[in-house]
Amino acid sequence: TSKTSLGYARAVAKYVLSIVAAEGKSSLVIAELGPGNGTLARGVLDYLKAEAPALYKNTRYILVEKSAKLAAIQRQRVAQVHRCVEVVNTDAIEWAGVRADNVTACAIIGMEVLDNLPHDRVIAHKDGTLSEALVRVHPIPYTIHHTPCTLY
Repeated sequence: TSKTSLGYARAVAKYVLSIVAAEGKSSLVIAELGPGNGTLARGVLDYLKAEAPALYKNTRYILVEKSAKLAAIQRQRVAQVHRCVEVVNTDAIEWAGVRADNVTACAIIGMEVLDNLPHDRVIAHKDGTLSEALVRVHPIPYTIHHTPCTLY
């Protein structure tokens, strides 16, 4: 939901601000790899603009997107609203990266990339059986549960 996305973006923005403060920097470069439709970038930048306007004025946000279709959406949804945004339509592996200096903090974000990494784990036991490892979120604390499975 948009309320969840907004809260998530604020949390990321607060974390990035803590990095900037801890490093004593006066400018910021954020590079987001695989930013989807730009929701996180928009939320982070909205937060920085409202809560840290001096830093926002010295912020550069780079969206590195492989998909031409998503890059176009990011230009419309984020870059037109926040002029500090640059959309780079290339694969993250091909991207040249950023150069930091002694006054600029740098944050690299890969939330959508991490979300799309493989996450299933199948374990082959010595007795020949298989089980799948699942993370249970209730009750807290999280626990790993193994359930029998078969390969098809």
